[in-house]
Order: sequence, then structure tokens, then C-alpha cells
Amino acid sequence: MKKKQNATRGPKRRVQSRNHAKTPRLAQRLGTVLEGIDDAFIALDRALTITYFNAAAGRMFARASAQAVGKRFVEAFPEASGSGLAAKLEEAVKRQNVLSFRTELGGSGRRKSYATRLRPVSAGVSVFCRATDGSERAPQAREPA
Repeated sequence: MKKKQNATRGPKRRVQSRNHAKTPRLAQRLGTVLEGIDDAFIALDRALTITYFNAAAGRMFARASAQAVGKRFVEAFPEASGSGLAAKLEEAVKRQNVLSFRTELGGSGRRKSYATRLRPVSAGVSVFCRATDGSERAPQAREPA
């Protein structure tokens, strides 16, 4: 007696294989986009461990990605422990609320102000920062032609 084959098994597998094949390309494109933005972008998991740190974050916070990825946020940014930023990160993850605020980070004599947005995602929280104290020049307005 022959077992009846599931007619959808073959095509379903091919679709899954194509989707898995697209995943590395999609990840590469996403990485290209995140590396090309001017804002600092930091991705953290639910335990507030840094999982992604773009080039703008490296320039803005004077840290290489390798110095930040894999560390808990307060380990990578010890100066943030007294700023209230760590508490806001925890709040964003716990309550799943988007938060926008200004914060200051940096050691003595190097404190800088940042416009910060925390956007919770299922895996943790995404952090977008932009310097607001003049350390990064704003785009110049274009003259009308």
C-alpha cells in the first residue's frame, strides 16, 4: 500500500527555500541603509544588550561597533547610568511605548545633548539619536534658483 503524498509539500518547500535565499540579501540591504543614515542607530535586545551599532553611532559616540555590540547598554555607555536614559530604555521595552526626549551624555567637559527616540520592537528596542548641540552641522538651506 502506497502512502498518499501531500501535494503541497513540494511547492511549499520551494517557496520556503526561496524566502531563505532572500534573507541574506535583505539583511545586506538593510545593513546598507542603516550604515548610510546620518542618525546614530543602536539596536538592543530585551535585556538591553547592544545587537547593532551603525557607523554614525560610532562617530557620534567615539566608539567602534566592536566596542559596543554584545555589551549591555550601561557597560558600553557607563556615562548613561546617571542620565535617566537606561531607565527610559527599560520603560520602552516594558511598556512598548515610543519615547522621544533630549538627553545628555559624555564625561566631564565632553557632555553633548542628543535628540533621542526609542522605538520598541518585538526583539527589544531601537534607538535613534541626533546631536543637537552644534557638534554636527545641520544641513544648509538651499537658496532659491
